[in-house]
Amino acid sequence: MTRYLVLIIIITSGLVFQCRKSNKGELSILKFKEYYELVKQKDSNKWNYTSDTVNIWFEKDDQQPSKSYKGKGVSKWGEWDVVMNSNSYYDSIWYNCETHAIQGYFFGDNDFYRMIGASPNKTLRTYSMNESNQVTDILYERIETDNSISDKHLDPIYEWALKYDSMEITELYPNKEFIPSTENALRWKELLTKYKNHD
Repeated sequence: MTRYLVLIIIITSGLVFQCRKSNKGELSILKFKEYYELVKQKDSNKWNYTSDTVNIWFEKDDQQPSKSYKGKGVSKWGEWDVVMNSNSYYDSIWYNCETHAIQGYFFGDNDFYRMIGASPNKTLRTYSMNESNQVTDILYERIETDNSISDKHLDPIYEWALKYDSMEITELYPNKEFIPSTENALRWKELLTKYKNHD
């Protein structure tokens, strides 16, 4: 039994060492950095670095992913991000040779977070890639911080809006869920401005 365990450890160590010695991880990270710069610049050339369809998962237990299609324009969350002046950055990324994915800790900030007084959101992201180093899947796993967006930020706004304009908040935040779009992002900005200026 011990002999088998030693053999497994040797084989696994050899595979990891082989992965580290190869330039596959370095090339994948290089391609990812090129892709991510285009994403931040909202440059359509980012699609040169993806498969025809990119599955986007917001937690591991999501039953169905959101999908982005090459050449099909901006997603609803993409529209929201443009209006909200969203930006993101990472503090560290690495290559997972077992899953052929880029992983890292990312921070995202936008006008919405700033207007409600929340900190930039922190996520562990996994960008799965095919053999051509094109992104096929993106998994976002939220990491809670001391001032992450939460009910403590949203409940006072929600309660005020129910009294101020119940129809507006009901349409924008049904069952306390966001409905992303250009129009709704603009309406949220207007509502939050009124909230900040109310007596």
